[in-house]
Amino acid sequence: MMDRCRRSRSALERIYAKVLENFGGLDRGITPDDVHAFEATMQSLGKPVDAKIYPDAGHAFETPPTREGTNRRTLRMRNTGRARS
Repeated sequence: MMDRCRRSRSALERIYAKVLENFGGLDRGITPDDVHAFEATMQSLGKPVDAKIYPDAGHAFETPPTREGTNRRTLRMRNTGRARS
């Protein structure tokens, strides 16, 4: 992912919206390292990004507590512009 972030830096420069990321720590498609690399690249570009990794969740947040947490973060971002309280 780190190499992909470097290669796609010009594409990331064109993002002007706040980015909210919710990921499962057990997801095998997008690893926590991938999330951290993307977040670091966005921050280095001065882009607003808020990433959270739910350590016990897999892909698609198959557990109700994780779904509820991502729903709260999404609504908070939509209503206030910030995902974290």
